[in-house]
Amino acid sequence: MAIKTEAAFIEERLRNAQDSVRGNNVTGKSNSYSVEVSGTVPENILHKYANYTYRITLFFLTSKDYNNLAKNPASFQPKYSLISSSGGYAMTMGGLVAQETKTGSADYNQTLRHPDFQTDFFIDNLQIQTIVGLNAKTKASNAVDIGFTITEPYGLSLLDRLLSACETSDDASVNYMSQPYLLQIDLLASPTDEQLAGSTNNVITRKRIAIKLLEMKIKPTGSGTTYACKAMPYNHSAFDTTTASLPVAMKIEAGTVGEFFSSENQLVNTFTQQVQENEDRLEQELEKWIKENTIIFANQKPTPEQIERQREALLEGMAYNTKSLPAAYNAYMDKISKEKKLAKKPPTKIAFNIPSEEIAKSPIVEAAESSFTDIGMDNTSSGYTKADRKFKSQQSFSFHAGYSIIDIIDMVMSKSDYVKKQIETQKSTQNTADANSQYTNDSERAGNTNTPKKLMWYKILPTVELKDFDNSTNTYEKTVLYSIMPYTAANTYHPNFAKVDASNAADAVVRTYDYLYTGKNQDILRLDVDFDSSFYTLVTTKGDQVRRTATDAGSDIKDVDETEYGNESSDYRAFPPVVKSFTGSNKNSVGTANATNPKEQVIADMKTSLYTRQRGDALNVKLQIIGDPSFIKQDDIYYTPANPEEWNKLLTNRLGNNSLRPISENGQILFDAEQVYVRLNVKNSIDIDNTLGIVNKQEVLSNGRSTDGSFSGIYKVLSVQSEFSRGQFTQTLDLIRIPNAVIPDSKTESNQRQND
Repeated sequence: MAIKTEAAFIEERLRNAQDSVRGNNVTGKSNSYSVEVSGTVPENILHKYANYTYRITLFFLTSKDYNNLAKNPASFQPKYSLISSSGGYAMTMGGLVAQETKTGSADYNQTLRHPDFQTDFFIDNLQIQTIVGLNAKTKASNAVDIGFTITEPYGLSLLDRLLSACETSDDASVNYMSQPYLLQIDLLASPTDEQLAGSTNNVITRKRIAIKLLEMKIKPTGSGTTYACKAMPYNHSAFDTTTASLPVAMKIEAGTVGEFFSSENQLVNTFTQQVQENEDRLEQELEKWIKENTIIFANQKPTPEQIERQREALLEGMAYNTKSLPAAYNAYMDKISKEKKLAKKPPTKIAFNIPSEEIAKSPIVEAAESSFTDIGMDNTSSGYTKADRKFKSQQSFSFHAGYSIIDIIDMVMSKSDYVKKQIETQKSTQNTADANSQYTNDSERAGNTNTPKKLMWYKILPTVELKDFDNSTNTYEKTVLYSIMPYTAANTYHPNFAKVDASNAADAVVRTYDYLYTGKNQDILRLDVDFDSSFYTLVTTKGDQVRRTATDAGSDIKDVDETEYGNESSDYRAFPPVVKSFTGSNKNSVGTANATNPKEQVIADMKTSLYTRQRGDALNVKLQIIGDPSFIKQDDIYYTPANPEEWNKLLTNRLGNNSLRPISENGQILFDAEQVYVRLNVKNSIDIDNTLGIVNKQEVLSNGRSTDGSFSGIYKVLSVQSEFSRGQFTQTLDLIRIPNAVIPDSKTESNQRQND
């Protein structure tokens, strides 16, 4: 037997080592396990520092301060700080930041510590639960829940101090719960850290959230008092039921998204007259009812309580007709203050911002949905008449009192051509040349095959502008701007819309995490996997017909794409299996009476998948990581579309080597332009490799797939929970795996093995 040289022996050991490594479940070979080159995806900025801590500061804001923050977030500086966690109190002048300590002093003319908060309080145990993307709680808007603990070492004086700060402010507010506050998080490095590069302070990065207090649970003890506080971003008060719901029944007549949400003054003036007419009619009906009941009950008039109940019943039956939602809402709010005298000033006014012309000009009416009472007739030379095409351009939409504005936006957008035109049909993908040849003069075919790579949806981002404090309602008069912005969503299952996969999700990957047996983990603290075997994708039978027919008459079942429906020759293989369930109708339709429309059924199924079934998808991962400040949301809750200059800068100025990724110039992850993803690399092991003496041996299963695990791939981010407690900053990411991101068909993998 030939004796191997030392070089040959080493070469064989290396070859065996490579063969024993299994990758990320693409082919099961070592070269398929790839980790992106360092720097391709930005890393956690805190990795650059030897050690770091945090400082949490609560600032007091007046209404003027809050409005200035909304208009100029990048340059805004608060005036008064109330409470700090540790490390002194931040103070500012001329854009510079310093620290004021008990023993030291600073060369600044202005201190930010409020005169009523010279006694030390402490704030810690901060938790920020951020639901990003699309969710069941608020549909196409964000949901952010904030909790923290304030500790008063000796007394029980926090509420007295907050009330004093409010009453002595320029606002003269007497409600410390409706007052805006600013929560600031500073990540601090050691002053001697080389990465600070001569900076005048040791702040690594700073995050801010303007908040509104919701709740305080107070526990006084002999050693002090703790205040467990709950809060939300102040601009999310636009989603309160007192703001985001209709005060009366309304009927809106419009033809496009922009018309429905128009805030033009002439519409408001027209509707104001109608409100008065309805009120006069209401009083006449009420007087008639009183007379009738007086006769019935032998000259005994109804009681004031009975009269008020009848007034409410009559009011409920009167729908105010108008041409736009803001016109109806704002005119009624004016009436509350001017005529009903229920408030000194209108409590809330609303407006809508739709910067995308594609959304604003999108029709919300189809020919089959238009009212025949609106048909206009044109005379022809032959003496006959024909229907005027304009009768198809508008439709009436009725809403009862208490209907949510968020639900109204969702209904209108679901009926819009902006969404409907993305419905894919099987017939529209076939015989493209023949279909296009039937249309001339640049007319567009209904079943256009130029479908987007990703699902184009929308996001609702609110901005709140505070007016004067109204003592009659004990809160601020405010104007709410609802911005309806384009948003790239992630459809992973529904067959009638473009589905996301690894090829078009990779551009939105903001972080890469390496876990078991990679030797590269510097982020993950814990990984929990959750399977939901009861998950299914809902497809109504009426909606399945749209898959075959839609606007293309003459399609039959033979046109169904076999690869879509599980042909064995398909390369599409999800792990775990994707299950479809069929039903006669989806009760969660788009919110109109015309729920039998096949397209609306399909969109209703899609919304169910996007809003309510994301967490129920088959493979969920809870990933606890070392805190990454870029995951603390700033778009929407600090930078809003109400300031187009700052907003556009945030979205367009991205890192030079990551121009396609949703990451701003300063490294902030952007959540409100598109779905955000992370990549997870997990290597598995089942035994010790005797040739190497390390745990990395794999087996090849009967179907040709290795035992290297099925968890590596691209995951979409559903929520981020940030925790600051006892000097530690950690985060938990709630993730869902893109089902067909990396798992190939087993036969394809087996063939690759045989050909190697």
